[in-house]
Amino acid sequence: METHPRAHPRCSSNKAPCLAGVDGSRTHQGRFRSAPQTVLKTAEPTGTLPPPSYLYSLTALGPTVNLARFKKYCFSPLYKFQLYRTTGTSLQPEGDPIYVQNVQVVNGYFEATLNFGEDAFTGDTRWIGISVRPGDSTGDYTPLSPAQSVLAVPYALSLRPGAHISGSVTDSPYAVLHVWNTATSGSAYGVKGGVSSPSGRGVYGQALNGGTGVYAQSDSGTALRAVSSSGPAIYADGPIQSSKKSYLFIHGTFARDTGTPSGLTFYPYSQYVVIDASSTGEKSLTIPAQMPAMLYGQPVSISGLRVYYYMQDGTPHNTIKAIRLIRTTSSGGAEAVYSWTGSVYRSSYGYFTLTFDPIELSSQTGFIAVQIVVDFENTSTSFILGGVRLTLEHD
Repeated sequence: METHPRAHPRCSSNKAPCLAGVDGSRTHQGRFRSAPQTVLKTAEPTGTLPPPSYLYSLTALGPTVNLARFKKYCFSPLYKFQLYRTTGTSLQPEGDPIYVQNVQVVNGYFEATLNFGEDAFTGDTRWIGISVRPGDSTGDYTPLSPAQSVLAVPYALSLRPGAHISGSVTDSPYAVLHVWNTATSGSAYGVKGGVSSPSGRGVYGQALNGGTGVYAQSDSGTALRAVSSSGPAIYADGPIQSSKKSYLFIHGTFARDTGTPSGLTFYPYSQYVVIDASSTGEKSLTIPAQMPAMLYGQPVSISGLRVYYYMQDGTPHNTIKAIRLIRTTSSGGAEAVYSWTGSVYRSSYGYFTLTFDPIELSSQTGFIAVQIVVDFENTSTSFILGGVRLTLEHD
C-alpha cells in the first residue's frame, strides 16, 4: 500500500461538477462516501469518464514541468502523477510518483506543478500517467487511461543548460541528438559551440571502448576546419590519426656518392642534378631523406618510392640497375629494408615507381636514405636526376 499525505476531502468551491462513486452517491458538499470502486463515473449522464485530452500547455522551468493542464472533470483533491519511459512495447515507471492535493478545479481544469528531477528527461520518449482516488479513501488509485505523451514543449527541458541526453540509438541517423541545417547557400552551421573561459572547450567529444570522440566527414569540402586568432586551432593530447597518404619530395641535388668516391661528378641545377661518371661500370649514389618517424604521435610508414630522372640518349645508354631503401639507427647500424633490382631506362624526363608493403619507422629508426645504382655504359652521356618521392602512410 502506498503512503502519502492525506488530501483534504472537498472538491473545489467553484461549483464545478464533482464525481460520484459507482453507486452514484455523494453529499451536497461534494464529499465522497467510501464505497468499492472500479471505474469512476461523472455526475453527468454520459457514462464512463472519457479519455483525458492533453492541452499542450506544459511550460519548462529548470527541471520542473510547471502548469501541467489536463482536461478533466472535478475529482476529489488527491492525484497521483507517474512518469514513464518506453521499454519495447510497454511503459515502465521512471522515478517516484508525485502526489498533488487540494487542487483548485475551474470549469473542469486543474493546475499542478510536477518536478520529476533533473535527470527525468534524457532525450527518449516519456509519458505521464494520472491516477485519482477520493480524498477520504485509503484504497487503490484509479488510473486514467491512456497515459499522456510528453510533447515538444516540456521536452525542451532536455536541452536546458546543463542538460544530459542519454540513450541507445542503433538505427539511422545513429545519433542521440541529430541536427541538420538544410540551408544550401551562405554561412550555415549544423552545430556551433562557443565558450568564454580561456580553459574551456567550444565543442568537446569523448568516446569509450576505442570509439571516436569527434568524427568529421565531408563529401567534397572540408571535413574539419579550425581557426584561431591567437592560441592553438587544434589541440590534441594524444595521436592524430589519418588514413590518407602523405608524400615527401627530395630534390636530386641532395644526391651524393655512396661510400668511397667512385668518379661521379654532380652538377646541380634548380630543377635537377646532372651526374657524370669518369669510368664505366655500376656506380652507387645516396639521397638522404629527412622525415619524421612519428607525426603528431602517429607512426609513419613508407609504402612507395618514385624516382624522377632520364638518361641522355646514346649508344650504349646508361640504365638504373638497383634501388634500395636504407634504414639506419641512432647507434649507427644500417639495414636495407627494401631492395629492387632490374633494368630501367628513359630517354625523356619522367619517373619510375615502386610500391611495397608499408615499412614502419619508429623514434629510434628514423634515418632513411635512398640508394640508386646506375650502370654507366657510356661515359659520354649523363644521368639526370630530378629527385625521389616517398609515399608515407599513417597507422
